[in-house]
Amino acid sequence: HLALHDPLTGLPNRAFLMTALEDALTGARDGASPGLAVIGVDLDRFKPVNDVHGHAAGDALLCGIARAAEPLLEPGELFARTGGDEFIALKPGATEEEALDFARRLARATSAPVEFQGSALSVGASFGVALFPRDGQEAETLLSRMDLALYRAKEEAGDAIRLYDRRMDEAQRDRSALAMELRAALDSDAFELHYQPQTLLSDGAVTGYEALIRWRHPTRGLLGPDAFIEVAERTGLIRDIGTWVLHAACREAAGWDPSRRIAVNVSPRQLSQSDFVEQVGDALIASGLAPGRLEIELTEASMIEDHAQLRAVMAALKTLGVRVAMDDYGAGYASLAALRNFPFDKIKIDREFVETLGSD
Repeated sequence: HLALHDPLTGLPNRAFLMTALEDALTGARDGASPGLAVIGVDLDRFKPVNDVHGHAAGDALLCGIARAAEPLLEPGELFARTGGDEFIALKPGATEEEALDFARRLARATSAPVEFQGSALSVGASFGVALFPRDGQEAETLLSRMDLALYRAKEEAGDAIRLYDRRMDEAQRDRSALAMELRAALDSDAFELHYQPQTLLSDGAVTGYEALIRWRHPTRGLLGPDAFIEVAERTGLIRDIGTWVLHAACREAAGWDPSRRIAVNVSPRQLSQSDFVEQVGDALIASGLAPGRLEIELTEASMIEDHAQLRAVMAALKTLGVRVAMDDYGAGYASLAALRNFPFDKIKIDREFVETLGSD
């Protein structure tokens, strides 16, 4: 039993799931139960529960989801925990509509509040669905295409359910090709920085500039970050690209009027590097830029990832004399209360809140 079940939730584990999947595929091929649905489930907002309430709360939430799912399962259906906050469900003999109905039932289980020490913990989930024989004949193919559908679901709002379609494979190939081109662009110095002025509302005086990366692509022309930053984030290339931006921006700003600052955007992946603060210090030393003229811009996502790590990084940056700004405040999950825990020098309100102030 221990070899085939998750010790925390009591649900079937990955070993149980893979055996069940192969058995279901054999039955489907033999015509005993034509059709099969494989559903990937990934919890949304699970990490913030762990960060705020502790790992015991996360464990309680996982166990609560397992308990909520059990009475919703119909005969033949399987719901397995395959790791962390990830689950996979199987439904032999399923049509597309039956698979979607199964996913909706699982959505009720994953969104049900769980009581923990007087608090009601609640998360949502994203669901990716692959069907036999339409989306694949083998277990590995079905799981891979389930993952692609799950990835697409996670890009949408909570409790999104997405069926696999072939265009997802094309998009995945495009992303892989773009990742290779990004690596070549780094090696060939194909990136460049543009600078957006920061001004005072009172008199329009320029106080500094924000560095904006552009990629001069050999066939697609000048590309903005929307075209490639997501791929850079997912592949880890954002770390090397971010280091290049930091050094290039500091080097450029060192030749400006000393009264003007340079702002550089930093991703959560960069912040997670153990030597990030050293990289900032190296860029300042190499360029000769005064630390007080550099402003590091963080996003709300950085606040969600790891509070303790972010506080430590911000404290180290402040010790260097570098300013820290929060970018696009109000676009995500950060609350006013959360801001009290971080020593920001500047808060940049998301444009959605200010672009219509003159008329609304």
